[in-house]
Amino acid sequence: PIDGKKRVCGCRRDLVMEWTLILRTVAGPAVLDEAHAALERAWSRHDQVPNIVRMQTAIAVAEIVANMVEHGSAGRHLVQIEMQMSVQPDRVLVSLADDGNEACIDLNAIRMPGDGAERGRGLAMAQSSLDALAYQRFSGANHWLLTSKRY
Repeated sequence: PIDGKKRVCGCRRDLVMEWTLILRTVAGPAVLDEAHAALERAWSRHDQVPNIVRMQTAIAVAEIVANMVEHGSAGRHLVQIEMQMSVQPDRVLVSLADDGNEACIDLNAIRMPGDGAERGRGLAMAQSSLDALAYQRFSGANHWLLTSKRY
């Protein structure tokens, strides 16, 4: 983890999950391709995950990582991004963390913008692709937890 501490799922303190680091990189033009390739490597080891869940998870990861690059690295030279995954019997959890600028966001207020809007769809798309999307800022880093739809 970016902060050097062992990660535990923030939703239940009594449940320690096995996390697999699938990507550690620096924000830049290639990071979306790197995230996609990391997911593909993970899926190759977990063929029990249905294709629809893989696609929905990939959409959500791409949207969050794109926001990390655009907003987290604004005015900064190097922003580290880390992606970990935990495949459960009935869902996939993806943990994304970056040491960039704080994301000042209220996830309960996220809505899909109107038809004429040119921006602002990413988090709404990520939320609609998942069962749950959580965000916290701690230890100088942004931490996102993406929970896939159940299968």
